[in-house]
Amino acid sequence: MVRLTPISAIADTDFAATPVAKRFGHASFSLGVPVDERKSMNRPTRRTLVKAGAWTTPAAVMSVAAPAYAVSQGCLKAQALITPTSTRVTTLGFAPSDVTATVTYTSTTYPAGGLPSDTGRAFDVAASPPWVAIVLVHTQPGADLSMLVSLSRPVADLSLTIGGIGAGLGGDLGLVWSDLVTVDTPSYVVTAREIGIGGSGAPGDPFRSTDGVLRSSVVRVRWPGPVSAVQLTYVAGGDDVRSDAPQYIDVGKFGFSC
Repeated sequence: MVRLTPISAIADTDFAATPVAKRFGHASFSLGVPVDERKSMNRPTRRTLVKAGAWTTPAAVMSVAAPAYAVSQGCLKAQALITPTSTRVTTLGFAPSDVTATVTYTSTTYPAGGLPSDTGRAFDVAASPPWVAIVLVHTQPGADLSMLVSLSRPVADLSLTIGGIGAGLGGDLGLVWSDLVTVDTPSYVVTAREIGIGGSGAPGDPFRSTDGVLRSSVVRVRWPGPVSAVQLTYVAGGDDVRSDAPQYIDVGKFGFSC
């Protein structure tokens, strides 16, 4: 079974959906993206993601400041900028502050040292403005994968974006794959979500695609109070997840105010 590219997109101030392409039953749908244009996008597909190891992009994770401004508490807004990389992202920096973060990936499904090879790599996401995300990848049904971001000190108003949340239908087969995302660190709020995303993100009620429409959607969450670590868990729903047709989500736009 071939799945075409699901393209997740989100802008800082505009959470409108952007065109995506997926395979539905035996017919391939292209929702407003010309075939030639899709081929030119630097975005992994669910099938070609496993080939990304051939990339030669130097590994780099940089940090830049979002426009810094003083607020009543004297805080500066900082955001980590992640650049495309062929190796796993394990650190983040948040200029102009001295805050750093370590990123770790664990699973109860995959053996130690046996995570899907593209897990933790960073890829371009087609959006306006464009952004770069860390991908979490699954190659077998029912698998789980957790991403823990541990900060060097507590920060307030930490936020992040989860993109690429979707599901695939296979004609008479029904739901054949589904992205299920749980936010394991409590006390967060959902600040934005695209149409078609259900669930609260809490354990037992993961973020997920609910309407069966061919799209790949985005949600943004924020922790108002100080936190020193946050964790997400991504589960591969459905029964058609394979090493030659992996599914994935995007995680990025990490930022905080204090």
